[in-house]
Formats: sequence, structure tokens, C-alpha cells
Amino acid sequence: MYDEEGEVYAYAHSTPISYEVFELNYRLISRAYAAILENGAQFMDIVGPKTAAISLREAGRILYADERDPAERAEALMREIKRLTTIVVKNESGYQPVPFAAAVDRKMITTPDAREVESAIVFFTVAWLMLPRLMRANLCRATLGWGGQTSSLSATDFIASLRTSSVAGSSGAMAAE
Repeated sequence: MYDEEGEVYAYAHSTPISYEVFELNYRLISRAYAAILENGAQFMDIVGPKTAAISLREAGRILYADERDPAERAEALMREIKRLTTIVVKNESGYQPVPFAAAVDRKMITTPDAREVESAIVFFTVAWLMLPRLMRANLCRATLGWGGQTSSLSATDFIASLRTSSVAGSSGAMAAE
């Protein structure tokens, strides 16, 4: 996430949902994925991260229309995806990990950034689960277009990998003549 000057002020780190959560929600996830594809399969990597949260909620309302609270199943899945997301906020001493919900509640990230992160994490969660293994490489490339990356790093390891100094300093080595 970038501030008004174009400087990174926070990152989002999201861990995939478990297979058990997928199993409980596979119909909702597959319908959300289908809705994302309906919105423009040829531009899925552009449209998908912007519309995924909306698509998931709409899929839940349609799929569970006969239930007392048709939106609750999608919201339960949204809460789980958000629970697995850490916002890494830049501060004076480096980077601070904050759970997604707490970062939103404490206004550590802007509302537009929170919405964009929410939709992007839903998109990459849904797409990763629904794409065949060989097509996931395309998703990894699409992630780069959003300034993201895929890796097996935990949030703690990701923070440790971040550069904490922005000023180039002398290494003490003398230049060769």
C-alpha cells in the first residue's frame, strides 16, 4: 500500500485457507470463481482482484437464498480469509505486524486500501484453490502485476526479508583504481 508520496506504508501478507475450510465452502468458492470469470475471463488478473469480494458476497446471497441469513456464509468465509491476513505496517523502528481487522479498526490503513486488500486476498485465495496446478504459474505472474509476490514465507519471515534501511551507506570498501 502506498501513501500520497508513492512510498510504501504497509504490506498485506495472507496465508491460504486450510483444506478443511475449502471443503466446507467449496460451493461458495467455486461460484465466486465463476462470477469472477463472468466479469471478464480474458482480463481476470485485472478485473478479478477488484471484484472478488463483491463476487463472493453475491455468490453467498444467491447460493444460500433460502437460509435465514443468506449473507452469513460468505461473511464467515471472509472473516477466515481476513483472519489469515496480516498487515505489515512500516514505522520508525521497522515493520509491525497487525491482524487485518485490527489494522482496519485502528485506521492504520486507508479505507480504499482496506477494500482493495480485502478483494485481492479473496481473489488470490479463490483463484489459487480453483486453478489447476499447472495454471497457478500464471496466477503468480498476475500477482506481480499487482505489486505482490507469492512465497512460502510466514508473515514473520516476510518481515525479516524487508529492507529496513532506505539510505545507501558506505560498505567501508575502497574503490579499485
